[in-house]
Parts: sequence; C-alpha cells; structure tokens
Amino acid sequence: MFHWYSVWKLMRKLTNREIEKRAVMELITYFEKQVERVILQSKIELTKLNKMKRIQGIYQKTRIDKDCIVNAIKSINSNKHSSLLQKAGGEKLEKKT
Repeated sequence: MFHWYSVWKLMRKLTNREIEKRAVMELITYFEKQVERVILQSKIELTKLNKMKRIQGIYQKTRIDKDCIVNAIKSINSNKHSSLLQKAGGEKLEKKT
C-alpha cells in the first residue's frame, strides 16, 4: 500500500540519518495493520450509525464517510484519547490556568 521509497525519503529528510530498508519495511507493516484496523472499525461505525437512523426513520447511508473514519479512530484509541487534531474530530485540549 505504501511505497517504500517515499517512506524512506521522508525518514531521511526528518532524521538526517542513514535508514535501512528493513526499518522502512517494518514501519510500513505497522501502519498497514493500523489502516486495516481503522477500515474494519469504520464498517462497524457505519452499521451503528445506520441502526440509529433506522430507529429515527431517516435514510440510511451506504458509503463510509469522514465521520465513520473519525469515529473509528476514536474507538480504536482507548479512553477517547484521539491522535487526531481537533479540527479532524479529536479531543480539544484544555489549557490549565
């Protein structure tokens, strides 16, 4: 899914270090597994959404949309600690005064 060269190039740019191809492949494997988890969870989120829409008597969605993905990421991250930015659906961090 991810091309190793573009990941390798980004790692080189950010770290200014030599990068082994095995390290790049390990990173790609990790993120591909995470992407699969989000996709499967988004299907569950769409089912939940359609269940609520059926109860309310309104139309049901057939496509997985942005909200399903955001909710899937939130569901996967425990205790609602989302790694998303606030504008992408993550939790708003409150400043302590």
